[in-house]
Amino acid sequence: MALFGKVSIIVPVYNAGKYLSRCIESLINQDYKNIELILIDDGSTDESGKICDEYKAKTNRITVGHQHNAGLPAARNVGLQLAEGEYVLFVDSDDWIDLHYVFICMKEFEDNGVAVHYAYGKEAPQNFRDDKNELAKDIKAEVTDIFNEQGYKI
Repeated sequence: MALFGKVSIIVPVYNAGKYLSRCIESLINQDYKNIELILIDDGSTDESGKICDEYKAKTNRITVGHQHNAGLPAARNVGLQLAEGEYVLFVDSDDWIDLHYVFICMKEFEDNGVAVHYAYGKEAPQNFRDDKNELAKDIKAEVTDIFNEQGYKI
């Protein structure tokens, strides 16, 4: 079901051995198959790096990078340098996503032009609008704030 283009899913990994397999399984089993999974081991001191390498050995859709601990933004930036997809999705290593998540994101992009999508297990910000026909107020400022909070400068 590769309708829209390749999606690069970037997962920064740091000491997530307890959750990592569930995360990776949720990504490689997506019903949207035109994906590459990029796992960046950010200097983990547990078995996370080994788990990444074991999954890489199972499929050619996974790329693994290892680096000394440099933090979340640095790991994401390494992932972006390795990404070959037309689209990028970030997933935390202690999270997992629904089987249809990537397809739904891509469908939203095609149908409604939604270019930024985020999902948390917390309440959405007060100024977040869940209306497909209306963009969030000043989305550029919203995105800039989110990225700046994570250590990126845009």
